[in-house]
Amino acid sequence: MYSLYVALAAALSSIVLPSLFGVSALWTFLPGLAVGVGVFIWIRNRFKGQVEAVMAEAMKEIEAMQAIAQRGQQGPHVRAALEAKIQRAAHLMKGALPLAKWQVGLDLQINSQVGLLLFQYYAFLPKEERDARLGEVVAHLEATRVKGPQARLFQGLWYAWACLAAAHVHLGKHSAALEALDGAVAAAPAEGMLWSLYAWVCVHAKQHDKALEALARGAAASPDPHVKANLLALQNKKPLKMADYGQMWWGLALEPSPQMAAMLQQQRMMGRVQMRGRR
Repeated sequence: MYSLYVALAAALSSIVLPSLFGVSALWTFLPGLAVGVGVFIWIRNRFKGQVEAVMAEAMKEIEAMQAIAQRGQQGPHVRAALEAKIQRAAHLMKGALPLAKWQVGLDLQINSQVGLLLFQYYAFLPKEERDARLGEVVAHLEATRVKGPQARLFQGLWYAWACLAAAHVHLGKHSAALEALDGAVAAAPAEGMLWSLYAWVCVHAKQHDKALEALARGAAASPDPHVKANLLALQNKKPLKMADYGQMWWGLALEPSPQMAAMLQQQRMMGRVQMRGRR
């Protein structure tokens, strides 16, 4: 926000100061406006470069983490290495937060990226560990929530809001999830997945009528055909087809993906074989 204040001050100074020497504001208004815009762009670009440098370092840590994960190895040392990379990346990103006072919306973007990064790791941990650590995720994603006209300007953060709702669901706080989704669908009504997620949470909170209402509103507001399909499914007392959203849905960890389900089934089968072997 400081960049906006400095730009306004520069513009006003360029308009008002010449009038002290008898120059009409009619002659200084447009030049003063140009000065203000120029100052704003200069400040934005200056701090944008600093932020990009920080994010580039964080991305190196994320890429290193992905390289470790792709090796397919398991064990405490592998998990420790993964978490070290994630925490390092999050720490680097959070280090850019002091710059947010100079750039409009930067705090929202940083908190969104940190929250999404941590959510994608924590949400897939065993329940006891997951629930103990999702508080940090919620804090970052809550910081991305905006209201009023400003919310439409930042509707690109809609998936962060979906993850916030999912985090609340994991913690058993369905009312908090629906509150987050109320703001999300108001800011980004065209995003059909938000409406389907809203209905999914309602169904799991035993609020069937509210789920139908949400999907009806979503079908009217979003061009997403999956919303209409889910509305029809719910009207016919059939399960919602969230799998149609692909990785965006599986990334919320509210249901196991086909790959995860197959892995869990294989682990259970291996466990049974080992138990029989011991007999």
